[in-house]
Amino acid sequence: MIGLRRLVVSGAICAFGLGLLLATAIQPAQAQTGSPVLKSEEELIKNNFEQCMKDWDPSTHMTKRDWERVCRRVATDRTKFRMQQEQSEQRMKAK
Repeated sequence: MIGLRRLVVSGAICAFGLGLLLATAIQPAQAQTGSPVLKSEEELIKNNFEQCMKDWDPSTHMTKRDWERVCRRVATDRTKFRMQQEQSEQRMKAK
């Protein structure tokens, strides 16, 4: 039973990570179409965290507290990645 629960939790985390990855790929395209782009790292973390928390559902088989911990970590990591990506793009344009 515990092995099955771990498998379900791992699957939920993987699905969540995949969703964030896809959202990251979509966002630059939205930025090019004139959508407002958040520049502040704190704003990005806050928005990523809030979106993640909206995705929690009791059927995830994770407590809301566990989900919150994962959301905080993923939101921070995703924001750092986006900031590095933007800096890299700016350096490429400057050359």
